[in-house]
Amino acid sequence: RRRNLGFLAFEFLLPSIQIILFCLAIGRDPTGIHIGIVNEDIGCTDFFHPFSSTFTRCLSEQGHETLVYFNNSQSATQAVREGKTWGVIRFDQNFTCDFLDRSQKLFSASNATIDGSSIHVRLDMTDQQIALVLQQDIVQAYSCFLNKLLDEYAWAIQIKENTTVNSIALSPPIQLGAPIYGTSNPTFTDFVMPGIIVLISFGMSIGLTALAVLTEQKQGLMERSWAAGVSVGEVLLGLITTQVIVLLGQALLMLLLAVLAFQVALEGSVVLVFIIVILQGLGGMTYGLVISAFCHDENTAIQLALGSFYPVMLLSGVIWPIEGMPVWLQYISKALPNTFAASALRDVMLRGWSLDHIQVSSGILVTLGWLLLFFILANIGLARQK
Repeated sequence: RRRNLGFLAFEFLLPSIQIILFCLAIGRDPTGIHIGIVNEDIGCTDFFHPFSSTFTRCLSEQGHETLVYFNNSQSATQAVREGKTWGVIRFDQNFTCDFLDRSQKLFSASNATIDGSSIHVRLDMTDQQIALVLQQDIVQAYSCFLNKLLDEYAWAIQIKENTTVNSIALSPPIQLGAPIYGTSNPTFTDFVMPGIIVLISFGMSIGLTALAVLTEQKQGLMERSWAAGVSVGEVLLGLITTQVIVLLGQALLMLLLAVLAFQVALEGSVVLVFIIVILQGLGGMTYGLVISAFCHDENTAIQLALGSFYPVMLLSGVIWPIEGMPVWLQYISKALPNTFAASALRDVMLRGWSLDHIQVSSGILVTLGWLLLFFILANIGLARQK
């Protein structure tokens, strides 16, 4: 009995443990990224200090980078080749003077002035996420850099030009308004989490029933059921019913951890979210019964369950949008049991949509269709063994 209670507790907690590990390990911005700095800038006369120091200060304020200073470009580049840093940012000797000259001669600056006033960046692009964070921080640091320069030298410009300085005029002529859906700073976790919940619910439920028929046959319980006149459908419903309580507990703990503990966005109906997760769990159970009904031993059932789950995980649009797949592969993706459900759960959690939207209702209907198909196939497979 103690062993059964321990295993039952493990079944309840395993999906929650997976959610915890996912939230802690996936989707967070990388920090402590070492970036090499080669600063040869000497400023411009005694009046203008090196502008490069303002930029590096803005870059360090982004909170992701650790600046490592080098004396020359060769040693900085070698550090990247040795895996010690993720890139090099270089300022030429006349960066400050050339930057001032370029600002005054916006449309007539020479190529030498343009090159000397540029911030030269070379990155290690082998890790896309780190490279994207660096590129984004460098762009944001440049905006911070311009604002700080204006704050420091606005008075001088006002005296020379006899005008008032408006720092907003230097910002890019693109205005990003308030998002229609989501937040201004979306996270990868918010995008992936609905699909991860669907996959965990589906995958863990497969494990609840994938060996159910084989176990009962091995123990002789199935033959007793046939002898007692129990129908195939009643056996399948009985196997599902015994695991529903476990499924309900798993789904409830997963959602509580995701929403309350890790603050994953939930804009729509909690009830609708719970329904989609439970239906996916029931779909996983019936798929597990299909595997158990058509396989003749435990090893084959386990291999089939694992071998079929990972392609579904990769192709269901959970890790990456299906729009990034080849067109022919998108059709295969849409034919899988989790794709529409993951999209529907994402629309409910992030957009706050309800059943009025076809994307949400189609996700539930497709899940019900797969559930019915799996139940019929399991019925056929088990009837052959009767």
